[in-house]
Amino acid sequence: MNLILVLFQYFKVEYNKLILYFYFTVHPVISSPSQLVGAPKGTEVKLECNVEAFPKSINYWVRESGK
Repeated sequence: MNLILVLFQYFKVEYNKLILYFYFTVHPVISSPSQLVGAPKGTEVKLECNVEAFPKSINYWVRESGK
């Protein structure tokens, strides 16, 4: 089972009633204490990932199937 970490960022700037929305891709710094995690089938696994990004990112895991 492959998992993908999804990151997206959004922020808004207001200046004299002109509202600008910026959508852009940034390259966050991602680190994981373990590169390989294994467990017997049917048991729980804890996945840990540390992300540094500005503005703060929203992070979550999804399966390769999208579920």
